[in-house]
Amino acid sequence: MRPITRRVRKSGVPPRRILVADDSAPLRTTLRLLLSCSAPDVEVLEAADGFAALRVLDEGGVDILVCDLTMPGLDGRKLNHILASRPDRPDVIVMSGSAPARGEAWMHDSVIGWLEKPFDPDALLELVNGPAPARQTAS
Repeated sequence: MRPITRRVRKSGVPPRRILVADDSAPLRTTLRLLLSCSAPDVEVLEAADGFAALRVLDEGGVDILVCDLTMPGLDGRKLNHILASRPDRPDVIVMSGSAPARGEAWMHDSVIGWLEKPFDPDALLELVNGPAPARQTAS
């Protein structure tokens, strides 16, 4: 399934810091390795829940938040509702086991994409880095 995208990255500048918020440690590790290997100059941070993610976001400098919707404590919906009022909010990529419901009240203009689990790693990389340049074929 292709990711659902609501808008294009704000500035077009490659991200420098990405925060992965998910209660699954194996998934966080997998995504950290994927993102680090695809862009070695990017710092990838991890948070096990929404509260930990907020602490990292309060430090500033996060360009993209990759966030699961279903986490214990402060879940992804509540976290994004809080972020909607922050002027320094990062771009957000939502991960979920289901497709988005139409008219989700918590979704804001910083939500750049939605990935339905399980998802193709290339779909995440495309949302983070923008579309890959078109390949030219030799004639």
